[in-house]
Amino acid sequence: MNGAPLQRLDYPSVGLNPAEVINAVGPQARGYYSTIMQMLPALDTANAGVLAKFNVYWAMYSATIQFMSQFTVANQALWKECIQNIR
Repeated sequence: MNGAPLQRLDYPSVGLNPAEVINAVGPQARGYYSTIMQMLPALDTANAGVLAKFNVYWAMYSATIQFMSQFTVANQALWKECIQNIR
């Protein structure tokens, strides 16, 4: 580093877009950029799959919590009845 402040490549004062910067860097960088751009749809698909699984697990969790709260209410009523019967 030469002590100059870092700037984002897409900052307007630079005047270059990321694709121009990559083209200026060299063929290896273009290959990386191309590979990443080709991977994005697969990553979107994978992300959608993860989100779908999360939604299923969240629904199961919510149903479990709802069932447990109903069970707790029923359990409390049962205990009240038991205590009243003991008295």
